Amino acid sequence: MNTKAILSSAVVLLFILSSLPVSVPSSAADQTADDAGLPSSFDQRDLGIVTPPKYQYPWDTCWAFAGTGSAETAILTAMGKTYEETGLDLSERHVAYFANNYVDEPITYTQKGEGLHTRSSEPNAQLASGGWASNYVQLFSTGVCPVDESLYPYQGVKGETMSQFYQDHDRAVAVVKEQNKELEEDLPFYTDEEREKLFDSWIDKGFKFPEGVNAENFTFDDFVEADIDYQLHQYQEHDEYSIYDDWSIGIDGRNNTDGYSMVDGNKMKEPRKMDGLTWIGIDEEAMNAIKSELMLGHGLSISYSAKDGGYNDEYGTYYQTSTTANHAVQLIGWDDNISKDNFSYAVADLTFTPEGDGAWLCKNNWGSETYGYVVGGKTYYNDWGIKDEDGKHTGYFWLSYYDRSLRNVESVSFSDKLSNENGYSYYVYDYLSDKYNKHCEYDAIASMSNVFTADSDMKVSGISISTREYGSDVNVKIYVNTESGNPASGELVYETDINYAYAGIHVTYPEKTIEISKGQRFSVVCEERNSEGRYVIGLNSYSKDDFHIYGVSVVNRGESFLNLGDGWNDLVDEMDKLEFYNPDHAMDNFSIKVFSEDYPAEDDHPEYVAIMIGVIAIGAVGLIVMRRR
Repeated sequence: MNTKAILSSAVVLLFILSSLPVSVPSSAADQTADDAGLPSSFDQRDLGIVTPPKYQYPWDTCWAFAGTGSAETAILTAMGKTYEETGLDLSERHVAYFANNYVDEPITYTQKGEGLHTRSSEPNAQLASGGWASNYVQLFSTGVCPVDESLYPYQGVKGETMSQFYQDHDRAVAVVKEQNKELEEDLPFYTDEEREKLFDSWIDKGFKFPEGVNAENFTFDDFVEADIDYQLHQYQEHDEYSIYDDWSIGIDGRNNTDGYSMVDGNKMKEPRKMDGLTWIGIDEEAMNAIKSELMLGHGLSISYSAKDGGYNDEYGTYYQTSTTANHAVQLIGWDDNISKDNFSYAVADLTFTPEGDGAWLCKNNWGSETYGYVVGGKTYYNDWGIKDEDGKHTGYFWLSYYDRSLRNVESVSFSDKLSNENGYSYYVYDYLSDKYNKHCEYDAIASMSNVFTADSDMKVSGISISTREYGSDVNVKIYVNTESGNPASGELVYETDINYAYAGIHVTYPEKTIEISKGQRFSVVCEERNSEGRYVIGLNSYSKDDFHIYGVSVVNRGESFLNLGDGWNDLVDEMDKLEFYNPDHAMDNFSIKVFSEDYPAEDDHPEYVAIMIGVIAIGAVGLIVMRRR
């Protein structure tokens, strides 16, 4: 059975969006997004398409917040509306949970178990495992759209807060003891010097012990009570939703949708130049491409290294010299003229400043003073980011062009063109996140294909493919009634040639109606040629051995086919070679998908009935007129 899922409507969000037109804001459409016409500064907030900063804790879900914020911006652009008009607020929990989870029944039967798994036994491991932009882009590519925050708010099922958890003394004692088992076991063997050092560290942290308890006589139970008291005090000042609540979402919640779907998930070039692991400067061409995407109203995210010593509170700026990244934020604008003197990175006794002026404008996920964040019905504020005219921190910040860690820039755009009043369906075999962009180049013709079987009478509304290089030319063909083992057989019903500026995932809309009947086998055959004219073959891949989260692929016979000039071969028969050269990576089916609209037989179409009645009526009138003459 080929994989197909029908997307159900999220009633709450659909009610909000149902009457909104689809267009690009005129202020964005009127901009000329090319290298020659780029202004020295730009801010998507001026278009009204940026939602306010939020608060990602208690989880390391920065990547999901950056991705959801990017989707909100892209959807507002597609709607032709602003945040002020819609109050659009989509669920980060929904994105984080399903992007970091594998698919299961009833979403798919043939690909059951494919996707990301965790080695942790913790109940909320999907949210605790971290992630990359490729995680949310892959989720969006399978037809999933972020849903309204009200459906899956950023909290556990019970809505318990951390302060409420620590007020439940028995539960708190059990958890603190479990988390500090090693200390309990080793404490009887500590020397006097070790006990004093440990006790002093707790006092420095803010722990308070009963009178008479000191470094010489404290017990493990004293530590447990002091830790609980300390946590209670901390969370009363800045509460968070409890990590001990259940944050999971039932599998049926995966494919809720508001009718919008991702059109492009562009993997932008890094705005830095690297020589291996060494930073050598900024890439002006890559930066201009990123700026162009921002001006088009697309949603962008970027990763960087968030380290102590790089943030300047006076100017709301950030810069440091590490070349690795550990944090993701939404990218919303730039200013070429922000002075390099507003940035500095202090480490040990050294202070570093950028080589030049200019910075990216970003939206962080650490809260703010201007917007605040609500936990358990109470609003809290965080003093982080650029200050507004009232001196309040906004949660936005400037990230220097010359920060050496800038990477993982993704740009997403959305549309409602894949759906009709009945929603839409999709045919997909690849649910595995593509972390590594594995691909090979060939001088001779190299083709890839996925073969599906129509589960109902359908019209093709979109074809999704993945390009591996920049500036690629892609040829796409659709065949129906294909023979077993030969995707390029049967009737050729559609062919198109497309050039894509960026690597990534792209949906193209057929220029003609393509109808496929229930039970018909059909195939999509793709050829990608890079800017040098070489053929490119690529597969989604993810590490099998990552400590926190790892990838599992499911490739079944009859789904994907490869032709390297010697005829079509089932991808299953090529897996031994692929795994031999990539033993640490799970590798998936080809990233080729088909989106479709279901349609009933013509007799069931009320519009056809109306047309036939009209034709008969006109004919009858005509006959009467002719007879009277």
